Amino acid sequence: MDTVDCKKGIGTKEYNVGKSDYSKHLLQPWDLWKHMSNPWLCDIVKRLLRTKEDTPKMEDYQKIKHILQFLEENYRYDEKTDSNYTGSCYSLDLRWGNMDLLKLLLKDYHFNPRTEKHIMAIFNMILNSGPMNDYFFTEVNRHIDSLIELDKPF
Repeated sequence: MDTVDCKKGIGTKEYNVGKSDYSKHLLQPWDLWKHMSNPWLCDIVKRLLRTKEDTPKMEDYQKIKHILQFLEENYRYDEKTDSNYTGSCYSLDLRWGNMDLLKLLLKDYHFNPRTEKHIMAIFNMILNSGPMNDYFFTEVNRHIDSLIELDKPF
């Protein structure tokens, strides 16, 4: 098995360690994470984008639901006190506009046409989110539930 030392001289985005396929893509989770401060939303981004040889998408969707449940229990925006977790992801300062970023994700990742609209809606919520309030959790959960339904065997 290759060690990290065997990869000297090769950019970190040109290969991956493990069974994910990020290195095949122009835009990788790290590219988004550099501009995000909420580690849980970063984890959701990773799970939406990855294709892992031995992990069914259903498992990633269920893990996203679990992450959302944790966020909702611990970092829900409180309108009465106008407070929430300070690491929530507001509009990202990326070199591309967010809509261009969504188009690039669509082009680069070739999502299943049945699931594409839900994945893009979740990314839009994360990339343009304000406080993690009832609307945020309701909408992201609704789209994840749809992805879970679409991923079930016929």
